[in-house]
Amino acid sequence: MDANGNTIRFWFGGGNTVASYAWGRIPFVSKAVLFVPESCAKAVRFAFAVADICKITNISDMNGTDTVNFWTPAVGSKYDGTPGDHTYDFPVYFTINRDLETNPLPESCGAGLQVTVKPSAAQIDRDMPIIFNGTQVWPQP
Repeated sequence: MDANGNTIRFWFGGGNTVASYAWGRIPFVSKAVLFVPESCAKAVRFAFAVADICKITNISDMNGTDTVNFWTPAVGSKYDGTPGDHTYDFPVYFTINRDLETNPLPESCGAGLQVTVKPSAAQIDRDMPIIFNGTQVWPQP
């Protein structure tokens, strides 16, 4: 939680993992996303930063898929992952589409735009570490 009580990250650990062929579900709540009628946005795509941690290490010992898989946007964060890795600059997306029947695009917009919202490097660096009972457990200090 942040200082205002907002959930800024989820951590699930211990127990069985989700099978590779199955879908994992994370609870997500959002207020209504409204498209301003004058906007040319036809969709808003939110990029989330996700880490699949295989081994608890410090940040300098993260060596690709043996220790962690990142699904984060490459924004200059220390959690961007390794360029060339299969998950580099490959965040998890949540897309909200504009209802073009009830809220059509202005004629001047043509086909419209897809807007992507990404966290900043500072936000990912601040929010990605796992804090458990007041102690940072990943990455290890």
